[in-house]
Amino acid sequence: MPKSIHRPEYAVLTRMLRDARVESGFHQTEVAEQLGRSQSFLSDVEQGGRRLDILELRDLCSILKIDFLSFVSRFDEAAKSTASTSARPRVKQSRSKQNRRNQTERG
Repeated sequence: MPKSIHRPEYAVLTRMLRDARVESGFHQTEVAEQLGRSQSFLSDVEQGGRRLDILELRDLCSILKIDFLSFVSRFDEAAKSTASTSARPRVKQSRSKQNRRNQTERG
């Protein structure tokens, strides 16, 4: 299984966090200051380059004045729909294999 930051569900989480921050009217610097972290830390989180643990997620929700359990529930629903649409990974085929398949279909 790939690392969590490389899974489609993590992109859902980071998008939801960014949207929640923007909707709450906060800038990254303001939230980062309240977390005791740098602005670049929060930027990395929102861009999907840095993982959050559950305590940091709860702290973020508190700062943004959103209910932690509601946020997790909404994330779970969004992640399930994302996971189901990406459940079948595409396998890149070599050109020769694609050419053989195209010839077979034509022929």
